[in-house]
Amino acid sequence: MVRNIVLSIFLMIIYGSVYSWGIFRIPVENTFGIGATLSGMPYMTFLVVYAVSMLLGGRYIGKYSSRLLLILGGIFISIGWVLSFFATNIFFLTFTYGILIGFGVGISYGIPIHILAHDYPNRKGLIIGIALSGFGLSPLITAPLGHWFIANYGLKETFLYYGLLFGMIIVSLSMLIKVSYGTKQEDLDKKLEDKHSKSIFSYQSFPFSYSCFLIGTLIGLTIIGLTSKVGNDVFGLSSQTIAGFMIVFALFNGAGRPLFGWVTEKFGSGFAMRTSYLLVVIASFTMLFANKNMLYLYVVVFSILWLNLGAWLSIAPIMTMQLYGMRSYSKNYGIMFTAYGLGALIGVVSTGLVIDVLDDYNLIFVLIIALSLIGVFLSRKVSAADIEPY
Repeated sequence: MVRNIVLSIFLMIIYGSVYSWGIFRIPVENTFGIGATLSGMPYMTFLVVYAVSMLLGGRYIGKYSSRLLLILGGIFISIGWVLSFFATNIFFLTFTYGILIGFGVGISYGIPIHILAHDYPNRKGLIIGIALSGFGLSPLITAPLGHWFIANYGLKETFLYYGLLFGMIIVSLSMLIKVSYGTKQEDLDKKLEDKHSKSIFSYQSFPFSYSCFLIGTLIGLTIIGLTSKVGNDVFGLSSQTIAGFMIVFALFNGAGRPLFGWVTEKFGSGFAMRTSYLLVVIASFTMLFANKNMLYLYVVVFSILWLNLGAWLSIAPIMTMQLYGMRSYSKNYGIMFTAYGLGALIGVVSTGLVIDVLDDYNLIFVLIIALSLIGVFLSRKVSAADIEPY
């Protein structure tokens, strides 16, 4: 089913356009006359709604047509971008970009993962990681494209063009994807032969695995949202220069997904999580010594940090499969993914307040180091052998 891998990558590229918010953030601040806290609202709301609607979508995958759910998600995404063209304030934009697009991506995101897990049951980690690399690689395409559209046509016109383009592409790809399993849950149960049938909340590892994912995404999403502002404020870079570096960061974000998908499947989720946390600690500690004459430091540190957000988007689904089985994977991962939304809510709000009130980036990186060390401790409580519920 190589076709499904290719189609999934392209779908993920569109879904991952949220990671290009850094390109929109400064023009949004200038257009609406707002600061860092308010300009993060659409991005934060998107991530929260995206995570919550993943929970909703997970309940319907396997019960309704996967193609229909993909098209429905594409309609919401297209409408959200198009209506953003009419935004007159940050609250209107938060609704169109954050809620409508977030809902569309949320109900669609799990479908390619679910399909590929069934297509490649013995190589789930690597294959799913490859598909998810499209989400991380999205800024490689959407950031330069968005920058060009904004420079030539304006912010709101860019929203309009994205909506029309993305809508047509998603519907077209949805018609081409092949679903190799039945649409009824009973069909899935017969095919999977999985003994995991208890609620995810009854497993001893769940509080620790959930907390680890929360910390990993909180850190990663905070960094994604700050990439442009750190480049501007700490390293004195222009928006155009930062847009160029976004290509490098996107490559690392994309590479983190198949890399850590393989690591998680090969060595276990605990090892993968600790590796990611320790890389974040090293990169964040280095940032405490940053200044405007250290351009190379900006590139190296943010490449590592973007790689590790990509890592968590592979660690989490593979960990969910390992610990809690495939039979209820869609529903379980929907529950697990709420950690992503919670991480967005905490990270974006707290980061914006620290910047606006204290204007202290070092404090942010100190907090990231502390959270990573807590994550290392919690990850030791997670074991792939913990398959028995309370």
